[in-house]
Amino acid sequence: MKWFVLLNAIIEIAAGLVFMFMPSLIPGFESADAQAHVVCRMYGAAALALGWYALLVFLHFAEGPFRGFLKTFTVFHLGVALANFHGVQAGLNDSMGALGFHGVLGVICLILLLTRRKQIV
Repeated sequence: MKWFVLLNAIIEIAAGLVFMFMPSLIPGFESADAQAHVVCRMYGAAALALGWYALLVFLHFAEGPFRGFLKTFTVFHLGVALANFHGVQAGLNDSMGALGFHGVLGVICLILLLTRRKQIV
């Protein structure tokens, strides 16, 4: 389980840095307006913060913080998947990869959360 936390930390820190400082690397973002850049950088800040949180959970791994990680990342990944689902419904096909990626990670987090033996607070 500890390595799943590290995987999330690496992915979110990397994504946060790209979204904040190099949004031109994001497919389909070449013609984005200023408002899209602001929203992109806001998402980058959130992803960077969540990645930092995951890294701290990894470095100080224990059951309590791990359950907190699972709760937080279930909401985050499923929320991003839902936002991308709406993007796909609106015809933004570039959102399909993010929908699948965050959807899978969200479901994994949810399954791990629901299968933990200790009482979930």
